[in-house]
Amino acid sequence: MAKSLKDLKEELEYVTDHLNFGNGEVYIDDSMINVTIEAPNHTTLNIQFIDDEIEKLKSEFKTTYLIKAIKTIEAFDSEETFNELWSPDFGKHNNFTPFQFVEILKEDEQFFKEEKDQLQKQLIQIKTKKYENAVNGGHYHG
Repeated sequence: MAKSLKDLKEELEYVTDHLNFGNGEVYIDDSMINVTIEAPNHTTLNIQFIDDEIEKLKSEFKTTYLIKAIKTIEAFDSEETFNELWSPDFGKHNNFTPFQFVEILKEDEQFFKEEKDQLQKQLIQIKTKKYENAVNGGHYHG
C-alpha cells in the first residue's frame, strides 16, 4: 500500500521529534514537503522535498530523509546567513550585537555539523545493511 502525504508527514514529524533538532515542524502542500529543523540558538534550516523526492520518500523513507538532511546541513553557511540577516534594526529587535549574532550562528553551525555526522553514521549503517542483504540474496528497503 502506497504511503499518503499524511503518512509521510507523521513519519517526518516522528523522525524530527526524535532527533536533536529542537522545535522541528513539517508542512505539506500539494507539491512540496517542508521540514524545519532547529539548532539550540534557534537557527532554522528547511529541508524541502519536491516531486520525485516525495515519491522516493514513499519507497525509501529513511535513506531519502537522511541524504536530504545531510545536504541541507552541508549547505548552511553562518557567514552567508549573517550577511543575509544582519542589520542594526535586526540587532535591536533581537537584542544582540553583530558579534553576539556571529557567535550564535557559529555555535549553531557547529551543532548542525555534529548532527550531520550522526546522520551520516546512520546512513552508512543503512547502506551497509542494504549491501549485506543484496550480497546474501535478501532485500532491504530503508
